[in-house]
Amino acid sequence: MSKRRSRITALGVSAAVVATGLTQPQLAKADDTTVSVDNARTGWDRSEPGLSPADVSDPTFGQIFSTTVDGQVFAQPVVAGGMLVVATENNKVYGLNPQSGAIEWTRGDLGPAWPSSSIDPPTGCGDLGPTIGVTATPVFDAASNTVYFTSKTYAGNDPTAASWLMHAIDPGTGVERSGWPVKIQGSPSNDPSTPFDAFHEMQRPGLLLMDGVVYAAFGAHCDFTPWHGYVVGVDAASGQQTAMWTSETNDAGSGAGIWQSGGGLMSDGDGRIILATGNGISPKAGPGTSPSGHLAESVVRLQVGSDRSLSAVDFFSPSDNATLDLNDTDFGSGGPTALPDSFGTAKVPHVLFQEGKDGRIFLLNRDNLGGMGQGPGGKDNAVQTIGPLPGGLWGHPAVWGGDGGYVYQVGNQQPLVALQAGATAAGMPTLTQAGTSTDSFGFTSGSPIVTSTGANSGSAVVWVVDCPSGSWGSGVTGENATLNAYSAIPDSHGTLDKLFSAPIGRAAKYSVVATDSNRVYVGTRETDLVGKVIGFGKPAKTPLTTAPVAFGPVQVGASVKKQVTLTATQQVTVTGATMNDSPYAVDPKQLATPVTLNTGDQLTLTVTFAPTAVGAANGIMTVATSAGSVGVSLNGSGLTNGLGASPSPVQFQEDQPTGTQQTMAIRIWNTGSVDETIQSVTLPSAPFTVQGLSQGTTIAVGQSVSASITYAPTAAGPAADHLTVVSTSGTLNVPLTGAAVSGFGHLQISPSSLNFGNVTVGSTAKVGFDITNTGTAPLTISKAKAPTGVFTTALPISEGQVLGPTQSIHVDMAFTPTAAGPQQAQYEVTPADGQGAMFVQMSGSGVAPGSPTGNPGGNPPPPVATGNPTVTRLSGDNRYLTGVAVSQSRWANAGGDSSGRATAHVVVLARGDQFADALAGVPLAAKEKGPLLLTDPNSLTPESLAEIKRVLGTSGGQINVLGGTKAISPAIVSQLTHLGYSVTRFAGPDRDHTALDIAEHGLGSPQHVVLATGLDYADALAAGPFATGPAATAAGPAAVILTDGKTLAPDVRAFIASRVAQSSQGATGAWAIGGQAVTAAAGLPGYVRPLAGSTRYDTDVKVVQAAMAAGGVQQIGVATGGGFADALTGGALTAATGGELVLVPSTLPAETANLLSALRPQLTAVELFGGTAVISPALAGQVTSAVNGRAR
Repeated sequence: MSKRRSRITALGVSAAVVATGLTQPQLAKADDTTVSVDNARTGWDRSEPGLSPADVSDPTFGQIFSTTVDGQVFAQPVVAGGMLVVATENNKVYGLNPQSGAIEWTRGDLGPAWPSSSIDPPTGCGDLGPTIGVTATPVFDAASNTVYFTSKTYAGNDPTAASWLMHAIDPGTGVERSGWPVKIQGSPSNDPSTPFDAFHEMQRPGLLLMDGVVYAAFGAHCDFTPWHGYVVGVDAASGQQTAMWTSETNDAGSGAGIWQSGGGLMSDGDGRIILATGNGISPKAGPGTSPSGHLAESVVRLQVGSDRSLSAVDFFSPSDNATLDLNDTDFGSGGPTALPDSFGTAKVPHVLFQEGKDGRIFLLNRDNLGGMGQGPGGKDNAVQTIGPLPGGLWGHPAVWGGDGGYVYQVGNQQPLVALQAGATAAGMPTLTQAGTSTDSFGFTSGSPIVTSTGANSGSAVVWVVDCPSGSWGSGVTGENATLNAYSAIPDSHGTLDKLFSAPIGRAAKYSVVATDSNRVYVGTRETDLVGKVIGFGKPAKTPLTTAPVAFGPVQVGASVKKQVTLTATQQVTVTGATMNDSPYAVDPKQLATPVTLNTGDQLTLTVTFAPTAVGAANGIMTVATSAGSVGVSLNGSGLTNGLGASPSPVQFQEDQPTGTQQTMAIRIWNTGSVDETIQSVTLPSAPFTVQGLSQGTTIAVGQSVSASITYAPTAAGPAADHLTVVSTSGTLNVPLTGAAVSGFGHLQISPSSLNFGNVTVGSTAKVGFDITNTGTAPLTISKAKAPTGVFTTALPISEGQVLGPTQSIHVDMAFTPTAAGPQQAQYEVTPADGQGAMFVQMSGSGVAPGSPTGNPGGNPPPPVATGNPTVTRLSGDNRYLTGVAVSQSRWANAGGDSSGRATAHVVVLARGDQFADALAGVPLAAKEKGPLLLTDPNSLTPESLAEIKRVLGTSGGQINVLGGTKAISPAIVSQLTHLGYSVTRFAGPDRDHTALDIAEHGLGSPQHVVLATGLDYADALAAGPFATGPAATAAGPAAVILTDGKTLAPDVRAFIASRVAQSSQGATGAWAIGGQAVTAAAGLPGYVRPLAGSTRYDTDVKVVQAAMAAGGVQQIGVATGGGFADALTGGALTAATGGELVLVPSTLPAETANLLSALRPQLTAVELFGGTAVISPALAGQVTSAVNGRAR
């Protein structure tokens, strides 16, 4: 550690929090001790008189220092004991002089920073890299003069031997307190079977200091499994770990990470911690006071027990949490904020603000969060819901408690929005849009901070770091970022005036500024390995001082004069005063000649306010002196009797899909000096609805009432209407507009795999892919994770990017091998269109310099055809007859015949109208060496019965039926038994357990398993032949195990876990086919090989490619991916012959055509399953051409 000098100032005042109420804290403030100012995370610094709008607008306000540090600065700097403490991702911590930025001390002995590429090499986690050290914002305890922070490191040159450490240092010297650091370890008290895994865990949220304990929360690195959400408590004095709690107990698998875009764990009172979680296994419908062990996509309140352990006592989860999870639209992308008590009402005195990645804002009751599905009609029991807003939301808001109360929120590719506090006529708290900035903010822009002088009107400024977006969301890189400052009160036009803007280089993601002693500090990531800390402020001494001047409400057309007194801090000559463009004027006669003042002298100027419009009016008077200019903030409001509305007009999206809805709040306020009574309300017609306004409501002077307006279009096209409110003094008309489009967005990735070929070590090859919205409505990219390491891109896809119909994003990928040998990685993209996670697979090989490269890079051409397989169509007039045709092609007559076909010993029978119970039956049919036939569930289909008699004879045989009595009725079983056949039923209470029964009792509990979702059929159809081929063992086929979408039933999970534990990359025993199965397998104790593509057809391609790599594929069956029946019976034939199944849509995709071309040298036979209605002659011709086949 290097040290220049130490300085310790014993300062420290903490805000008093009583029960669940947040009283207005004292004006005095010492340092900036925690993320977003206080434990409530309001982001409101109430003690910055030198950061008024006039000060910030002054030409002398600007950068006062820029200090380079070793490592990116993602953690908010803190001011502790008069020292500016900065921590970096290279595990370096600095103490800076807060006035000059000079480095006072440095800590570089925290251990090596953890390489983010090690989490899933070679893909790695690109969220933050290349190293992870200190990411979460530290916390300062003024009572003990100690700064606490966490760091990630590793031992013995082995990144898998990772540790999370909590440090305690003296802010004046950087010296570690005795007994520290301490290692985070152990198991959560609510699930001892889930030990903390430092390698997979990431600590992003800001630390919380409460009741003598420091709390840290954890989540995932890019959702690489296994991970859980954790909250860990460490005693601030002794360093002993007091608590560990998990948000997702182990029986649910991975999930429910706590990251909050860096926002801190929130507390609104002693013993109370509130947090938000991301994707995972979400709670089912139920009251908030009965939380389960599955708390993904939730706001959760923890209570500290008498033994200092943690337990969940309340929660809220949106009623559509399953959709949030599927689309990766994390509810926990935002951090919870406790709004001051002045924002509450008698009905709901304590309000919480939560925003999520899907663009919705929820106001919740902190004393009764609301559970899941507890509102009317099974919807949300929330105080208020706003949105969804396009582009999604990340981060957390800031609060201003003056002028009636405002909340400031930054959207993705949206402006800064001011939401004004209010209430409905029924007394429920609301927030309504009161104003916006004229500029918009790109993805990864920061969360706002408000500075003010207490709640004094006209003193507040909003600070935000802006990461501007390029044409496709380049804000993700943080380049060309600026620090912006805005007036906190919208003007009469609803505009938040920009007061200041300065470049800061490359911003860190979700950056939050620190403020203290009239200065603003921001950390950056200048490069991947270097950061900066930049300070902003004014010169230490200004020649004149004064306070912001408030004129109050004034009738439009009238005027009010006020005396503004300025006090000299030095000898100075005042030469003039001017006004900005505002309804204020200064009497020029008072400065007709220069006025010289000595220290302590005062100068009084007369200022007139003459409002010309209703609403707030902000102004700045600039006083010119011999020592520079001085600004004076002015504010007032114009009155006219009647009612006003905010926002007005109410403008909904112009491309909202039909069948969806968006809700906005509107505030109706008294704009005059007399009470207004609503005499009539004329509501708009569909697709607009209004709730919360009624005749007879009286709105007192200075008061308002809020209502909600919902736009729910059912037909495409524009819509326009009015809300009309007649009151005592006149009529208010509020225009309403929106426009809808039919259909939905749909993302397509092309190509879904990139082959860079052979590339010389140290050289670079480039190949690109496109993501395109092929649907008819906009869609949002909710998740985009680029690989790191040898596969890179200069401009990653921005999360929250909205793609209109037909719009595309091209992504250039580079492969720069650092060593010889093959390399693989993947780019994950999740659109909010219901498809789930999609992947672009990447491969390439590094070759030593001087070696022939063959293909120098780029996707290679298809191999030259050397095979000439036969192509045969197997079909019938319906699905049952197609099954019969497939059976007849493979299986001989009972007892054998001269056809050369195999003799069947068993028939597997499944229902033909639904796919659920039959999906796991293909390996069973292959093991038993017999056909899979279909029947009507209630009566045995005659054609299938005839085929049973043909292959088994009429004197008995074994028939295995799949599913319960609703799948294959007792009457069918009775009929077969009466005919002399032995019947065994494989069944469970649902499709998942039917598959488990087949695995345990039909296949003899094989040691290899193939997972696929049971909620759809495509992935499981591809899984069947794969389970009998590459996934099989000498003992027989692997079991096809069905997942419940992205989850696993506990007993199904237990069956899998015992097998996955023996699986490794070198000896794989478990595979997950499709994105939902990959997610369901997360957290299993071993290796599960993922085989997932961007669509069902891409996934099938990955499966067949894996079979090719495992030993070749000589036969394939081709079936439609738009139905299950032909692929099911045909898949059983394909499995019996050792082949693989290829699924196709109506036209052969390029990826599938390339696959068939790659297969052609080794193919001997191709079977097409189904008639011309499902595989058209044109499609059959495409398949035949791709394999260079011979139609038969």
